[in-house]
Amino acid sequence: MLYLGRLAEAKGVRLLMAAWDEIAASGGAGVPLVISGAGPLEREVTAWAAGRDDVAYVGLLDPAECAKTIARSVAVVAPSTWLEAFGLVVVEAMAAGVPVVAAGHGAFVELVEDGVTGLLHQPGEPASLASRIRRIAAEPALGREMGRAARLRYEQGFSPAVGLERLVDEYRTAIAGRSALARGGDSRASRGWGQ
Repeated sequence: MLYLGRLAEAKGVRLLMAAWDEIAASGGAGVPLVISGAGPLEREVTAWAAGRDDVAYVGLLDPAECAKTIARSVAVVAPSTWLEAFGLVVVEAMAAGVPVVAAGHGAFVELVEDGVTGLLHQPGEPASLASRIRRIAAEPALGREMGRAARLRYEQGFSPAVGLERLVDEYRTAIAGRSALARGGDSRASRGWGQ
């Protein structure tokens, strides 16, 4: 299980620690929690993880190590308490074919199809997060199935080829609009605006 990101309150780090403590108190998840990142809660995370065999704080990783760590994970956890505008770590997990356990708000509800590409938890609720983590850890076949679906979602919506295709389409649209203006199409310039 992997948390990869800024170690800050808004990213749900304390929420994750509370959920993991709940999991540990009920027998554990059967997989360790790996935390990677840096930020204002780094000392707190380091102290919390110290001496535990179910948690490893690995600090800040370079991009290549991040990719390897994601690929080896049972799931990536994105418990943000604030409304994420995108959620890059979610897309990175999808690219690696790894399911995500994410807060059910913000961009995550657009990125993660609950029960298909990952699991959504009630934002700000440690018990909800703990139950989703337990489920994905306890059902490896489900995790693999969600990982395959996540990879497909990535290929269809976020791969470099899709991004390039969308960019080229936008350029074509812009060029077509500019060509219409040059031919005297209805525009602000032809109505005397913007001169």
